[in-house]
Amino acid sequence: MRAFASRVPAGRREVWEGTFVFRANSVCSFTMGAQRTAKKVNDAAGVPAPCSPSRAAVPPRRAPRAGVRPAPKRKRSPLFTSASQEWYTPPEVVALVQGFLGGIDLDPCSNSHEQPWVPALRHFTKEDDGLAHSWSGKVFVNPPYHDAEKWVRKLLAEHASGRVTEALLLVPARPDTVWSSLLRDLPRCYLKGRLKFIPGDAVPEKKRTNGATAGSALYYLGGYPEHFADVFGRGPDRLGDVFVRVK
Repeated sequence: MRAFASRVPAGRREVWEGTFVFRANSVCSFTMGAQRTAKKVNDAAGVPAPCSPSRAAVPPRRAPRAGVRPAPKRKRSPLFTSASQEWYTPPEVVALVQGFLGGIDLDPCSNSHEQPWVPALRHFTKEDDGLAHSWSGKVFVNPPYHDAEKWVRKLLAEHASGRVTEALLLVPARPDTVWSSLLRDLPRCYLKGRLKFIPGDAVPEKKRTNGATAGSALYYLGGYPEHFADVFGRGPDRLGDVFVRVK
C-alpha cells in the first residue's frame, strides 16, 4: 500500500483509519490496476470511492466579499436601442451629403417640418411615418438604428422603382446583419472613428451621450460611384475608406 501511496502528488493525500484517501479535487493519474487496488482497500475500510480521472469535482463558487458590489451588466447605448429618442447626423456629414448630391430632395427620417436638421425640400417625420409614403428624387436616409432593416428595404424598393434617383444611407457598420447583406453590392464608405451624433431635445439628460458605440457606414445608390469615392474617400474632408464590391 505504501508503493501505491507514493504515486500521490505531495499535499494531495490524507490518512483515514490507516488508509490513504484521495481528495475530491485531486486529479488521479494512476494505472487502472492501482485504482482497482485502491477501491478494494477503501471498500473494505468503508471509505468513499476516490475521484474519477475524468470527473474531478468542480470547486464551489466563491461567495462575493462583503461590501463588494457585483459588476453591473453592460447596457447598450440608447443610440442603438428602441430607447433612443432623436439623434441628429453630425453637421459635417450633412454638409458633405448635401454637396455630393447637389441638394437633398427628401429626408424621410426628419426631426421636424418647422426646424428640420437636414436641409431638404421635403421631410417625413415620425408622425408622418416615412415608410408609408412614396419617395422620390435625391434622398438622404439616417434611420432609427434599432429598426434599420425596414428602412433599408424601403430605400431599395424605391430606388428599384426608379422614383429615387440617388440616395445616401447612413447606418451602423454591421456586416453580420440581414439588412447589411441586402446592401452588399453597393459602394460604401466605412467612416473612420466614431461619429458624434447630436442628441435632440427629447433625449433625457442622463442619456445625452453622443458617442456611437460602433462604427458607421455610408452606402451609395446611384450612377456615380467614382464621384462618391472622390468626395468621401479621397478628398480633403474624407470621412473614411471607400469600398466597391468586385463582381
